[in-house]
Amino acid sequence: MLATAPARAAALGVLLLLAAVPAPASAARPGVLEPLAGPGACITVDPAVAPGCRVGRGFGNPSGGAALSPLRDVLAVPQGTGPDVALVRRDTWLGRLRQAAGPSGCLTTTRDDPRRTTSCRPVRGIAATAEAVAWGPRGRTLFVVSDTEPIPEGAASGLVALAVLERAPDGALRQPDGPAGCVASAPLEDCAVVPSLGRRFVVNPYGIRQSYAPTASVSLASGDRDVYVGGSSLTLLRRAPGAGWRAAGCVGPTAADGCAAAAPAVDLSAPRWTAGGRVGIAVAVAEGPSPVDSPSAVVSVRRDPATGALSPALASCWAGPALPGCRRDRRLSSSVPGDGVALTGRASVLVGSAPTSYGLPPGPDVPFSVAALRLGDDGALRPVAHGCVSSTARRGCVRDRRLSGPSSLGVSASGRRVVVASGDGALVVLRRDGRDRLRPLVHRAACSGRGCRGPWAWPQQVLVPGGDRNAYVLSSSTADTGTIAGFRLR
Repeated sequence: MLATAPARAAALGVLLLLAAVPAPASAARPGVLEPLAGPGACITVDPAVAPGCRVGRGFGNPSGGAALSPLRDVLAVPQGTGPDVALVRRDTWLGRLRQAAGPSGCLTTTRDDPRRTTSCRPVRGIAATAEAVAWGPRGRTLFVVSDTEPIPEGAASGLVALAVLERAPDGALRQPDGPAGCVASAPLEDCAVVPSLGRRFVVNPYGIRQSYAPTASVSLASGDRDVYVGGSSLTLLRRAPGAGWRAAGCVGPTAADGCAAAAPAVDLSAPRWTAGGRVGIAVAVAEGPSPVDSPSAVVSVRRDPATGALSPALASCWAGPALPGCRRDRRLSSSVPGDGVALTGRASVLVGSAPTSYGLPPGPDVPFSVAALRLGDDGALRPVAHGCVSSTARRGCVRDRRLSGPSSLGVSASGRRVVVASGDGALVVLRRDGRDRLRPLVHRAACSGRGCRGPWAWPQQVLVPGGDRNAYVLSSSTADTGTIAGFRLR
């Protein structure tokens, strides 16, 4: 999502055709992404863009907030430009994908919205745009966070909502009645109300009211007892027995809505938590000339495992540009996408970054990078020497001109393979060793030769399930042409 519109012109068709055609035998060397073959190798909402793929619905423009269940059998994919959430089944042995027909195959809002898919199951607590999902332990609970963007004229803030669904033993999702089933920043249906979830806004250069946070986000710690929703503030939610959800803490740019202030952020993403849940890694967006030209940093936040409370003081902050309260890491560019941060093992953090300006096209002289940092027991982050791959010549980095606009990082369970979704429609595989040093292995273009056609498209998210056998690439375009392609990770 960081690349320019012309840069997104890498055609989606061949990336998906690759997912339906066996790779040559020579491609079976370590690090190669070998496209899955046969039925279920890929699934798309537009067969004209990805012929040969199964046809699905409810994920026309996936936003990068998709998540695979802990059992690795269901992939929940938010629509990104509408109120739907697709539920795609995954064969845990072959890796193939399929979507059930009827209401069991997707979720949508109960409200009147022209973008909703009427064959999906209506769920309370989904606002105009489904942005991200998170699964509870063993896949027993699914959380869906949604918002309104742009913020409607006359509104004090943008609506953010969280829908809660529980998974029955037969796999069916059921929503608890009343406020236990959803929470929102303003009155919405019969959801619990937590004002700090709301998104503050600015007026961008085009006169549109917009928040700095690219999307709302959600993460869990201590099982599903503590739910964190990121956006204009980072809010801790807890379920009160018999009374729905309540706010148990909040960190934001100001003390509004009872939040503790945390510089330099005007927006904080939901953190990725370490195994013990004491420290989380998040993206902090700082105030810039406009929401599309706002610098960001990677930060670590401390959490009390007993209460779930967040420390308002950031444990560590690193940024490419000079930001108040942050240390500079010149390997990083000015913007870190929300899905450009990966936590591997106990103490390793990988960060993808790119320039903030949407007017800057990808090219050999544009600084895109993936850098490694080490997380200490005190929650502090420290750059790793030689743990960097960059598209331009940078000290301490291995140069790879093929890296362009990392929008998402997918890391294998062993942590040895890192799949980078680039903004020019390409996939880059990196090797990570035990000392967090990074080296490029393979580059596979999204468009090469015949079949390069279709709308502008670019990979938005990479998911690598446990077991290191598969990788899934979620792509989309300016139209509703979302596609999920499966690969075998060698």
